[in-house]
Amino acid sequence: QAPSTFHHYHYYNDIHFNTNTNTNTNTNINTNTNTNIILGHDTTGGGVIWGASVCLLRFLRPAMMHNRTVLELGCGGAAPSILATKHYGARRTVATDLEDATLQQYTRRNAALNGCDANIMEMRKLDWEEEEDTDTDTDDDDDTALLQADVILASDVIYSVAKVPALIRTIHKYLASNDNDSIDQTQSSSSPTIYMATRDGRSGVEEFLQGMRNGFEEVHTEACHLHRKDAPLELQNDRDIYKWQGAHTIHVFQRKNTI
Repeated sequence: QAPSTFHHYHYYNDIHFNTNTNTNTNTNINTNTNTNIILGHDTTGGGVIWGASVCLLRFLRPAMMHNRTVLELGCGGAAPSILATKHYGARRTVATDLEDATLQQYTRRNAALNGCDANIMEMRKLDWEEEEDTDTDTDDDDDTALLQADVILASDVIYSVAKVPALIRTIHKYLASNDNDSIDQTQSSSSPTIYMATRDGRSGVEEFLQGMRNGFEEVHTEACHLHRKDAPLELQNDRDIYKWQGAHTIHVFQRKNTI
């Protein structure tokens, strides 16, 4: 059961929110699109609306997701997965997190609040540390096929240098190769791609970027700065606003072509 402080926020493409906690009343906000996502929030990790996730929501576009298989790493409340599933036409979405409790309390709840089709969006536990030395395991081969994706999403998943090797291994394992027959490339607008938002100054980010040079090309970067005034009023406390405001960067990676 979700905590009693689990409030609902309405996300629009221009990153305005409805912060009215009375869920029977919605504030009308004029936007350039009709995209609307309902997000739950409390002060624990899986229930926080992280600034990096907001930056990723702002950056993503329908053409990046349409008819594609999407895997989100460290999903928490899974706002990017919900956007891909509900509004951007993903063919299949898998939202993954290390913690079962997060998947049950926040990921599943947010997906239900937004009416995501359970036949398109699913939730799975994924421990990056367990992705090593499993190449000869038949069951693992089955799991790899289930999680193989031509789009990987991640926001603020790097917070420790020690976790970087496991994250890079996981990306190598689950991002489809450019010629992978298991992914229907005819339905995709571009090569398999990683869209990631990082918080500037996080431990491990530079090491991650360095490690990704082995096999991947960073094809785009973009700054995203969130200000206190942009945040919902109920995030205006010291703990939550730290997780919202500040400088972030969008990174887009694709596999290097091999001849």
